[in-house]
Amino acid sequence: MSPDDKILLWQYREYCRHHLKPRALVKVLSCVNWKDIECVKETYRLLNCWRELEPVDALEVRRESESRLRGQIALTTIIFMWA
Repeated sequence: MSPDDKILLWQYREYCRHHLKPRALVKVLSCVNWKDIECVKETYRLLNCWRELEPVDALEVRRESESRLRGQIALTTIIFMWA
């Protein structure tokens, strides 16, 4: 998904929550700017009111978040080694 597509999808997150299938959460979460505290707060709010995901979709969310976490750990390790 292009950066512009991510911005557009994030702007329409409430529409996605109300009108699309629950699995749209997977795509919306891929658009979150995790460095922006307000976006993170909004994401937690969305998670609390989003409809329940099917197990396979929940696994996709988990897989993506684990991948992002592994990337952050690798980057932190590289920075630490070079410091």
